Amino acid sequence: MRIEIIEWPGSDLSVVDLTVDPGTLRRIVGPKPADFGLYPLIRGETSDAVRRYADLGWGSVARLRSGTDERLAIVGAAKYGALGWRLPVLEGLAPSSNVTKAKAKGTSLRAKRGYSVRRS
Repeated sequence: MRIEIIEWPGSDLSVVDLTVDPGTLRRIVGPKPADFGLYPLIRGETSDAVRRYADLGWGSVARLRSGTDERLAIVGAAKYGALGWRLPVLEGLAPSSNVTKAKAKGTSLRAKRGYSVRRS
């Protein structure tokens, strides 16, 4: 018998577009990623919008924009805590990265952290 174990949220990797402030964008680009506040980005939106971020597959790609500046980051599913909604940033990518490279990196990080589908 085959068993499929899927770490929740086991959604496929996806690409989401988010508008962030310049300070957030600067913090994400660098060797030590930090969670950035998602709550201001979804305030006033429907629960479907919040659910979209909460259902992201770990290793998904966020296209982060601030004005004309854009960066890609590998992210996990949104989580809610004392500071409101936050989106875990697993890794901020170099400005030269593209979505194809980012998806490959996300797949690699997903496997390293044990979030890939396993068959036994």
